[in-house]
Amino acid sequence: MLPQVVVAPIISLFSIGLISYFYKVEYGLITLAFLAVLLVMQFLTGTGIKKLKRTEAKYTDERLKLITDMVTGVRTIKCYAWENHYLEKITSARNK
Repeated sequence: MLPQVVVAPIISLFSIGLISYFYKVEYGLITLAFLAVLLVMQFLTGTGIKKLKRTEAKYTDERLKLITDMVTGVRTIKCYAWENHYLEKITSARNK
């Protein structure tokens, strides 16, 4: 991605220069203004998405905590259910 970050502005300026040279300077300036507006819109969209992701992460964290608590509870119940079975095996292995 780094080569694209370095080359993209150069290509954009070259394209604007070609538009200005072959057509009118006004068309080059209009293209430059259009690219500037797109850049600002992408920045604002990225900022909005970052805020939404933070909000989503908060709810996801709460949901994962509840699921983890539930799984821990199920494991605890299973351990108590199998306790006597494994206790007999451990006792017989120790006696041998």
